[in-house]
Amino acid sequence: MPRPLDIIYFDPECSGYHPGHVKLLVDRAVRDPRIVTAHFVLAPEFRAYDSQGILETIQSNSKFSYEYCSRSVADACKPGSGLRMRQVGAIRWSEVRRLLRGHPGSILFDSLFDATILGAALDRRQVPGVATGIIHFCAPALLSNNVWKKLRLQAGYLLARRKEIPLVLSFDRLFVETGPRCIVDRWRWVPDPLPISQHQFDRLLSTRDAFTGDKVKFLLFGSLGRRKGLFTTLEAIERFDTSFARQVSVRILGMYSEGDAEELSRFRATVARVQKTGHVDLRFEERFASEDELIDALDECDVVLAPYLHHEGVSSVPIWAAAAGRPIVTQNSGWIGHEVASNKLGVLCNPANFDELSHAMVTAAKGVRNMVWQPEQLRRFAAGHSADHFYSSVISALSQCTG
Repeated sequence: MPRPLDIIYFDPECSGYHPGHVKLLVDRAVRDPRIVTAHFVLAPEFRAYDSQGILETIQSNSKFSYEYCSRSVADACKPGSGLRMRQVGAIRWSEVRRLLRGHPGSILFDSLFDATILGAALDRRQVPGVATGIIHFCAPALLSNNVWKKLRLQAGYLLARRKEIPLVLSFDRLFVETGPRCIVDRWRWVPDPLPISQHQFDRLLSTRDAFTGDKVKFLLFGSLGRRKGLFTTLEAIERFDTSFARQVSVRILGMYSEGDAEELSRFRATVARVQKTGHVDLRFEERFASEDELIDALDECDVVLAPYLHHEGVSSVPIWAAAAGRPIVTQNSGWIGHEVASNKLGVLCNPANFDELSHAMVTAAKGVRNMVWQPEQLRRFAAGHSADHFYSSVISALSQCTG
């Protein structure tokens, strides 16, 4: 019989996928008899991002509690803080030590263990409890910058001698399966999830299969910004020949979250210019889309665009696309390129090259019309990334940490 678990969930960030992962765990821990207590340590501004009533659920359940981490910890952990990885790791690990001292007997679960693991490797003092977490950055052998690979190896060798960290979870299946045995014996692969309900996931799996209509519909969605390849996408579609341009439409759906007001204004102006030419059917919907709205948008589209200029870590976009049975056009590098190539999920290119991206979109459109991708094959890949599967994998790993 599994041992009962007292958990501290540490997540000092609240943008992007973070609230979704908290909700994923809260919703399932509520009805999980293995969870005796769960204490959530969240970013000070988490409430402003809590559109799904997560804090209300925590407050209404007697086995849950929460606190906000300090402003200094939250600021240090934000992307673009200006601190070196070693500094961020030291700050995160110091907070881990503090939390474990205040909750004896608990297992601390760090939602983003990449920096924390370095802090743990550098600070050899004994920790009063057990800590673990998830490594997000993937496929280190494929990254253009091998700093992450060196960091992973160095930290792994040191952690192999620490009883306080009996396991490390990782989204990086490649490293777990092929890395040095002295490290990966204590690592477990967990599937990166879509942080949506099982009902929504089942709905996504049930979207239409076949291409219908006169035009192939492209969809680019999510948190928008220059590094997501927005400007290069506009340049690429302007390179379509007139005949092909009449056969496609492009929809951009999401909030522009990066850069200053000047950059956003320039993007809007570029969209308006492309729309004015009438060369291609282009829509830009500058708004937040709920999970249900996103499922509807995926049902309507035929191809998903994720033209990251160079994104090395994990991304949920290929999973969204595959779950809907849609091929993806994306970068040929990093984790995304590796995952898409390994599972034949779409077309790869260098999105920074306008002509390459344009050609990849043409290839994808022709592939959709000729049924090159079978939706059920794409969905088989996505099925292992449901929230339920992720939760059961994490809880199983945490149970192993109790011995």
